[in-house]
Amino acid sequence: MNLRISIIQTELIRQDKTACLKLFEDKIASIGETDLVVLPEMFSTGFDISNTDLAESIEGETMVCIKKWSKTYNTAICGSFFCVSENRFYNRFFFVTPDGKSYFYDKRHLFIGDEKKIFTNGENRLIINYKGVRFLPVICYDIRFPIWCRNRDDYDVLICVANWPEVRRDAWTTLVRARAIENASYAVACNILGNDLHERYHSGHSLLVDYKGKTEDLENNDCCRTYTIDTERLAEFRKKFPVLNDRDTDEK
Repeated sequence: MNLRISIIQTELIRQDKTACLKLFEDKIASIGETDLVVLPEMFSTGFDISNTDLAESIEGETMVCIKKWSKTYNTAICGSFFCVSENRFYNRFFFVTPDGKSYFYDKRHLFIGDEKKIFTNGENRLIINYKGVRFLPVICYDIRFPIWCRNRDDYDVLICVANWPEVRRDAWTTLVRARAIENASYAVACNILGNDLHERYHSGHSLLVDYKGKTEDLENNDCCRTYTIDTERLAEFRKKFPVLNDRDTDEK
């Protein structure tokens, strides 16, 4: 089957949740028909983990808006946001469908430095089955860890949402392509544009990579772009080239 996936690559309005939510609603409304919209990491606040007042629960404003948009525009929507639950903070991935279902994954690998001081890391992988397509979500730094991203013959599309700086852009594009190729899967990676609070520049380069490594790169454009993936062709490729059958089985 074919599935349409739309990536939104833009500069965030940092520390202004109201403005960020308006920005992304307008962009989602402009896309037209699609099956899944991918938003970047901590899309509604920017990566400002020092201001814990920005954190909210899964019943907060951000998730209320996501559920409304998903129903209004008849598309699944995913990304991550600054979450608080039982007095702990998480970088939490969400995947919301038009029928109101919600799935969550907490970032497993916390980046060196302040992120480890603020966030609690997640412990569980998540596989989401939507419209017959299986998705594995990861967040930014997670993409560096191939065992965590290993396809156990349980997913078709890896989704990575990120705030990945330009200074490590070569690592970003290489890692996303490697995860797609080695796991015989599609990889969809959504990054941001612009400077963060520490003046680190982010150049975008969101990607869609197919199971053979063919890559579509958004470069440094502020844009919404829709791609169509073909899971029947993916299944045919895996049948002819059953690389997943030879994977190592040690999941530690």
